[in-house]
Amino acid sequence: MFSQEDAAAGIEQAAMPLNGKIVPLGVGLFALFLVGARWIAGGVPVRSLGARNYAIIFLVLLDICCTLAIVETWRLCQVWEELRRLLAFLDRLPLRRTLAALRGFSWGGVWKMSGNVLEVRYKVISRQMECMNHTIASLEEIAKTSSDPGTHDSLKALTNMRNAGTTFAGWYSTNYANSRAGDLSSFSNFQESIASASGTLLTKLLVPAWKIEEESLVVGITKEEKDDAAQNHPPQAKEKHIQNAEEFVCLNYLGFIQNILGRLRTMAVTITLLLIVSTVATSTYPFDPQQALSAVLIVLFVIVGVVIVKVYADMHRDATLSHVTNTKPGELGTEFWFKILGFGFAPLIGLMTRIFPSMTDFIFSWLQPGISSLK
Repeated sequence: MFSQEDAAAGIEQAAMPLNGKIVPLGVGLFALFLVGARWIAGGVPVRSLGARNYAIIFLVLLDICCTLAIVETWRLCQVWEELRRLLAFLDRLPLRRTLAALRGFSWGGVWKMSGNVLEVRYKVISRQMECMNHTIASLEEIAKTSSDPGTHDSLKALTNMRNAGTTFAGWYSTNYANSRAGDLSSFSNFQESIASASGTLLTKLLVPAWKIEEESLVVGITKEEKDDAAQNHPPQAKEKHIQNAEEFVCLNYLGFIQNILGRLRTMAVTITLLLIVSTVATSTYPFDPQQALSAVLIVLFVIVGVVIVKVYADMHRDATLSHVTNTKPGELGTEFWFKILGFGFAPLIGLMTRIFPSMTDFIFSWLQPGISSLK
């Protein structure tokens, strides 16, 4: 449930741009839409003032845009369902108390990660290095008086990670300004050492410690704390090395979750751009039949809009993500609705110009001064 093989691999495979399910689905939908449209219309379903070949080329390109939008929408939903399963499992562990206590993360990182994923990832890595040093220091104190094999195994795994991190830091300090540096083997080894250390800490240190804890993580929160979302989290572990180990494991999962959320945002932006391209292309030239093209774009806009709103609403309601971002689980704030409006504003304007052609002249009259100033 928490491993690379059973959790991360499935999510990463679903998020890949081209995988075994996406290509056949895309080709099938493209052929279905193209053949179906020709069969219903009894020929080329789109007519223009130009040559017949121009209408055929436009039909094929519009079919490609609609197919990609639907495929990306389906993949967006699939990736989120895979990720939500992992988030649900994390919420069932005592790690939720540490996730709720983490600071420095907000929904801004979820909405703005696209195009800046590597920078955010390095920020998490720096936090992991800090936590690694704290955990090693606390475990070394425990190892002096304890013969517990879990403590020594965890300390060994973290030491191996520190060595791999030192190697990666040397590479990064030399090549951070080199955009052509492509040898990421030290980074890959460092990531594998982080995963190995997290697995060792989780199975050999944290799980045995959780089994002997006596304090409840469910009851004991006062009414004043419940009224304050920032304080509404279970009590932390009493032992310092357990606190540090939990923080280290949480940061590992958080880095993975942030990468996937950034990928989801990229998908949403891609879908939005495909909608804008489709609506603008049909609005700036008198293609016929106008009602049929408008109906297709309206249906596409509704399907895509419903799925994107549902996925991002589920993100904001998710208990694990709410713990990290210090928001109240199950509620949608004003930031959510403003961001949704930001995503849908441009496609909606494009769709309105298609349904009401007179809006096109109005919009271009506003844009004309700015376009002229660029010449």
